[in-house]
Amino acid sequence: MWVTWSHARNDLTGLISRPTGVHASGTYAEVHQYELKDSRKSTKLIAAKSYKPTSYEKIRSEIALLSGISHHNVVPFLGFKDDRGSISLVMSWMSGGTLTSFIRTHGEALETPDKSTLLHDIASGLQHLHSNFVIHGNLESDNILINEQHRACLSGFRQSVKLSSMEAGCPRSQMPRKPAIQFAGPEWFAGRNDTRSQSLPNSLFKSDVYSLGCVIFYIFTKCMPWGDDASSTDISDKLRQDITPPRPKGSVIDDKQWDLIAPCLSHVPQRRPQDLLKRIQEYLVYVGPCDLSGQITLPQAIARERGGYGDVYELIWNRKTGGEVKVAVKIMRPMYTSSEDLAKNLKRELAAWRRLYHPNIVPLLGTSNFPGGIKGMVSLWMENGSLEKYMNARENGELPSLQRLQWAKDIAGGLKHLHEFPIIHGDLTPLNVLIDNEGRAVLTDFGLSVILGGFASVSCTYTEGKPGTVAWAAPELFIDGASLINDSKDVLSPSPSKESDVYSFACLMYLIFSGRHPWVVRHEAELVNIISRVRSGTRPPNPGIEARYWGLIVQCWAPAPNSRPTISKVLQQLQ
Repeated sequence: MWVTWSHARNDLTGLISRPTGVHASGTYAEVHQYELKDSRKSTKLIAAKSYKPTSYEKIRSEIALLSGISHHNVVPFLGFKDDRGSISLVMSWMSGGTLTSFIRTHGEALETPDKSTLLHDIASGLQHLHSNFVIHGNLESDNILINEQHRACLSGFRQSVKLSSMEAGCPRSQMPRKPAIQFAGPEWFAGRNDTRSQSLPNSLFKSDVYSLGCVIFYIFTKCMPWGDDASSTDISDKLRQDITPPRPKGSVIDDKQWDLIAPCLSHVPQRRPQDLLKRIQEYLVYVGPCDLSGQITLPQAIARERGGYGDVYELIWNRKTGGEVKVAVKIMRPMYTSSEDLAKNLKRELAAWRRLYHPNIVPLLGTSNFPGGIKGMVSLWMENGSLEKYMNARENGELPSLQRLQWAKDIAGGLKHLHEFPIIHGDLTPLNVLIDNEGRAVLTDFGLSVILGGFASVSCTYTEGKPGTVAWAAPELFIDGASLINDSKDVLSPSPSKESDVYSFACLMYLIFSGRHPWVVRHEAELVNIISRVRSGTRPPNPGIEARYWGLIVQCWAPAPNSRPTISKVLQQLQ
């Protein structure tokens, strides 16, 4: 068999059951749905893409490429299936189908925030490919799949090429074929003497950007860039004349949407934007979250969880695009703040949350208005609950060391994503770390988040904190322990920072690797003593944590904020 030993560990043949009967056919391959049994004997649906015999050679490079790509907006590659010499690539099953079928089926139900979320997903996946020097080569609506949460993932890597750098040219022997014509840039149709044709091997990343512009066009208009009925001959003739898809007439696309599309469609590849994902993130904030009002009912129920600013309810979202989804709805509590403060806190949290999509951050699905002027923030319900709850439900010895290390990496990865915006979490405790259905640690509750720059004028105070929060807070955030206990609003502590987040992360590492809280707070009277000790530089002793992790904890909770490592460096040490 041609598969090398290095790929043998990805052989899933013995774990895959008979096909379910669901399948789809393409030009080069057929996709069948199977059940995959994992080591815990649970099953999940997977897709096995079996190539036609003439395409077998292409599987070699595709497996090698997919094995090196891991991103939440790229269809997960699980391995391969060998059926008597017929090789199939095994991927996660995407229940929403292709972007083409999804738009045709649900296009009328998609509102602007829904569409902007999809295009953010696609741009995020493409940026990840490009940051790893991978050219997609055929970015079109049939090569974008929609998962169970109705988020977009890139697929269809048959024409993809990996280069040595962003500046490297693609060898002529590895040049991909033309992309699907509705998504292909004019450089693919330029004459031999045209400089664009000659420089095409050096502008393939920019060709992907053109295709992305066409995808954005399709998402916003629900029509192909050249029209659903345009012939290949008509399209190629226009592209040879440097004519790119025109802006639709009327109000189909507004100015801000066209400002995202038009630069991508420039007939000069070098003029196409490099910062498209950033522009899309800004657009996400501009349009705001999805309005799910009327799709979620708030019964007379008791809150499942209580946070510093709001209560969390477990409810059901009847999704416009089909299906019921269990969600967590956070309702801000006005009893702790004035109505003006409530509006400010909600706006701040939504603005921060809307820009975030990362496997270790709970995604914001939208907001919902309820009777009585109540507004809630909607996210996926995490059945496993918080890190605190999950660890309390298990004996310390039941958690493998690899699981503990992975949680530390998860939290550091989510925090790194926040800090890159830059966003400060500001309330990092084991109650604000949830365990998702895959066992990953994910960050939530940005109630004390501060966005540097645009939101720098918003101050956060630990005089608003609760005992549980204070026990995980950095020493520089406290001015006076008595002020905290007396609930004074006259004295403000310094705003949380990246450095104070790193201190809180050290406390979480202490909990994860030891199973103990760094400080035990049974009642508010103990807080003054704990705060005094923390501010004086006292830290809990090592309860038996492995030396390499203990050394990192000590670095992260150093008394001087500027002595603490960045979360990026922390993550590097954990790898």
